[in-house]
Amino acid sequence: MLLYGFWLYRWAFCHNLFKLCLINKLQDFGRNGHPIGRKGHPVWTHRPSCAAIFNDEGFCQTNLKVAFRFKVSLIVVNDIERKFIMRLVTSVAVFLLWSVSVGLADVQARVEALFAQDMANIDLAQVKIEVDHIIDPSISIDTQLAQIDQMVAIIRTMLPANADSWDKAEAVRKYIYDSGPWNDNRPFSYDLEDPLGLDVNNKLLADYIADRRGNCITMPFLFIILGQRLGIDVRPSIAPLHVFVKFTDEAGTVTNLETTSGALPARDVHYRNQLPMTDEAVANGVFLAELSQEETVAVIATVLVEDLIRRERYIEAIAVADTILAHYPNFAYLMVKKGTAAYYLLKRDFYSKYPTVAEIPEADRPYLAYLQTVNQSTFDTAEALGWRALEQ
Repeated sequence: MLLYGFWLYRWAFCHNLFKLCLINKLQDFGRNGHPIGRKGHPVWTHRPSCAAIFNDEGFCQTNLKVAFRFKVSLIVVNDIERKFIMRLVTSVAVFLLWSVSVGLADVQARVEALFAQDMANIDLAQVKIEVDHIIDPSISIDTQLAQIDQMVAIIRTMLPANADSWDKAEAVRKYIYDSGPWNDNRPFSYDLEDPLGLDVNNKLLADYIADRRGNCITMPFLFIILGQRLGIDVRPSIAPLHVFVKFTDEAGTVTNLETTSGALPARDVHYRNQLPMTDEAVANGVFLAELSQEETVAVIATVLVEDLIRRERYIEAIAVADTILAHYPNFAYLMVKKGTAAYYLLKRDFYSKYPTVAEIPEADRPYLAYLQTVNQSTFDTAEALGWRALEQ
């Protein structure tokens, strides 16, 4: 009888844990990796990361108490038996939690380590390649860095004597976009098949260097990485669903360089006309601002969130997004990605299962409310900063 009651109790306990933490099953992703994102259904919402759930003590206790009441209703045990059962259940819970969170903790720790570096002397090539390696462990960090070093060495041979920052910027531009022996007559160009980098693999630097077809992530960051190695001031800036380069010369003059179009100069008004943005977003630094090094690292690391969403690991996507947003609080694009991950969880765990809210089990409603809050709050915060979804 005791054994029967124990197994039923453990089933109830584990059932709740699995519903809270192990929801990274395969499902129809819908518009996988779409940059716009999804705001929750008016009645529903989405869910947070495993870490976020278990940091919310009231939420956890509610579910654990449901399991405990279920256990008590099945069997009455004495103190010795209760202690024995609770030790076994605790062991199971710890194992389950560990198996789910160990991978997430590793990714979060590696992301946080990127921000722990000295931002004044950070090597963006190292950052970009380390991030790409997390997504694709087959990428050799040393090999990639050696390729960058080789590119820089070739560009140095293209510089005139006493080269200033404009000479260096022009040499980088020529190396990347003009066909010649410096790039084996294989210039880099815009990938018209996937211009937004919706396929996460196309946002990896190794892919860009291999096939010479890039997007508005790989193209500006290769230019920035090479320029940084040459000692010029090049930083990213953001427009809706786009990244471009801001180049500052010795006189302090800032020039936008559009790396998806030969790194030619472009005015702010060009981006405002081509990629509509609100005045609030510009005033709040969401768009067109020159990013700090810390914000630059955040933009580079965002592909990790996109990759986790692609893999339908939504809890982890939300947790990693929180880690990145702590270093770039006004990053509206990432807020929307976080809200989108929550949407997919809501869609899978509630919208597709229950026709009405009344049919949702009472024990699951705090989880539903939590996900709705995550989804709604991220979009509300982004919109308060001036972000707006682009029309399809």
